[in-house]
Amino acid sequence: MDKILLATLSNRTRFKALHPCIPMDDMGTSTKWLIGAYKTFFDKNKDADNVDFDVLVSMVKLKMKDTDAAGPALALVEAARKMTATPAQVQYVTETLYEMALAGETARMVNAYQEGEEVDLSYELYKLSMATRKLLGTAAETLFKEPDIHEILAEQKRDEGLKFRQLCLQEHMKGLMPPLSIAFCAPVDSGKTSFLADAMTFMAPQCEKLWPGRPILWFSNEGVVREIWPRLYSSALGKSGDILGDMTKEKLYASYAKAIGGDRQKMKLLDVHGWGLPQVAALIEELNPIIVVFDMLANFKLPGAEKKHEKMETLFQEVREMAAIHNFIAISTVQVSAEGYDMLYPPGTALKDSKIGLQGALDIQIMMGKLHAPEYELIRGLSLPKNKRKVIGKPSSMQAEVIFQPDIARFIDQ
Repeated sequence: MDKILLATLSNRTRFKALHPCIPMDDMGTSTKWLIGAYKTFFDKNKDADNVDFDVLVSMVKLKMKDTDAAGPALALVEAARKMTATPAQVQYVTETLYEMALAGETARMVNAYQEGEEVDLSYELYKLSMATRKLLGTAAETLFKEPDIHEILAEQKRDEGLKFRQLCLQEHMKGLMPPLSIAFCAPVDSGKTSFLADAMTFMAPQCEKLWPGRPILWFSNEGVVREIWPRLYSSALGKSGDILGDMTKEKLYASYAKAIGGDRQKMKLLDVHGWGLPQVAALIEELNPIIVVFDMLANFKLPGAEKKHEKMETLFQEVREMAAIHNFIAISTVQVSAEGYDMLYPPGTALKDSKIGLQGALDIQIMMGKLHAPEYELIRGLSLPKNKRKVIGKPSSMQAEVIFQPDIARFIDQ
């Protein structure tokens, strides 16, 4: 095993991918030393794709003056020099190291759980297993493979991805492509759910075109989904509830299906009061969604978080990691704090139970503000304190007024 391991690690990309997984305490003295020598070699020779064994021989002789002590290390170097790992051997070493790392981390978590630490064991083990499964399905060489830059630039030029209905957002944000973590932040009773209904019904046909068959999941623990469904239908069809109520069931369902891209089951809503992220993660793995709405994220349970701001930041980090593993767009709602009340454009730090900590786990932060004066009852202000999808030639941030149409759950450009 040692010789195959050393032959496998002699390539830079494989070394970078696998080195953290090596159980160094279980390695023999010579093997451990040689792995350290590999690391030293790659650190000092940034352009080298493979280990130069002549350099390693010199390193052994310089480090170990005693011929008897140097003998085993030199023999290992020569054995590794002569041996070329076959693809099957590389795969065997890779899978073995990843699984050993999984076993070690699993044991650490189980011990912490048994010693009384607040560990959501099922969820942590799920995350570990998912990450390992993803690695096992990827050759080490491809982990650091440079993508086709021309393809990326062409994609950006085409501006592929999902767009919001509002032109002000379209003009400053490139199309949304997974994985992404987005926070939509607004005060109480300002139209958060209606804005989500507007966005999801506008994006649904785009999703069906770009990622056919992948659903949109909406997890609600603030209101109840029974109250959200009418707003979805109103937003999709641009008609108020009283008009929709006069339509026959067949016509209503057919019109709704057509408006959201043809599949009436595209959007799946679920009440998740009292849930934690582990239960959500299981559904995400099973259903393979393209968009997941967390409304609202702060209400999800999270064992071990003592302070509210720590809980918020951890929840956003967990959602971002989940989005990366399952390749979806996460949209999480956040309540604006008192600092941002009675403002069209509240600052990006005006967030309940957090300031700036959660922004590090975000790709896009959309703020929506409102003024309490009666003449501004239906005016909302949209702004972008953080925007990693900025359009070339446009500033990443922007401020714009939109008109809220509550009866049809839509927000129209001013």
